[in-house]
Amino acid sequence: KQAEFIAAASHELRSPLAVIQASASAVRTSPENTDFMLINIEKECTRMGNLIKDLLILAASDSKKWHLTLGNHDSDTLLLDVYETFEPVCRHNGITLNLMLPDMELPRIHCDKSRVIQILTILLDNAITYTLPDGMIDLEIFIKKRNVCYLVADHGNGIPDEEKERIFDRFYQSDKSRKEKEHFGLGLSIARQVMDIVDGKIYLDTSYNSGVRVVVEWPMN
Repeated sequence: KQAEFIAAASHELRSPLAVIQASASAVRTSPENTDFMLINIEKECTRMGNLIKDLLILAASDSKKWHLTLGNHDSDTLLLDVYETFEPVCRHNGITLNLMLPDMELPRIHCDKSRVIQILTILLDNAITYTLPDGMIDLEIFIKKRNVCYLVADHGNGIPDEEKERIFDRFYQSDKSRKEKEHFGLGLSIARQVMDIVDGKIYLDTSYNSGVRVVVEWPMN
């Protein structure tokens, strides 16, 4: 598993490096295209930086050196914060972001606020990536037994049954045809690592036939 991970990480890092090298060479040979090539270089540097950041997060988790800053937080306020961040992004992409809150008062949860937001951000980021304009994403919170549950659901093509067990694997991507990869297939594996640390759960809700529905169960105080 470690050898496969190193090989996959090396492969992903090689791609932006190749673009940076080619763009830098083009600046020397075709100075009239300098501005365009510099934009390419900056974009690929950002992409590589995001990958390295994700790799460092996973390395910290694997070595049990992940630091959590725990406190008591309103579970619905955390969801509202994420909604307010992503609603303009969805609107810009022609996507409707539905926020669903129950009428009942929701309990507080003992958590690392930044990690909860990190997980919901990963899920929403994925949902936006695979949702076409005029599509819809649902963002919901509800209570299940002694857990506060967050649901992020899109209404796209979904995931083939034979691939559903692999969506939390590192570097796994359901849509292998996408040319411009902004995601490296690490987001969901990072989310699962976080949930393992806090004794929570994250899983694919397979009770629906369309779209992708991911549920995060966070223990109540």
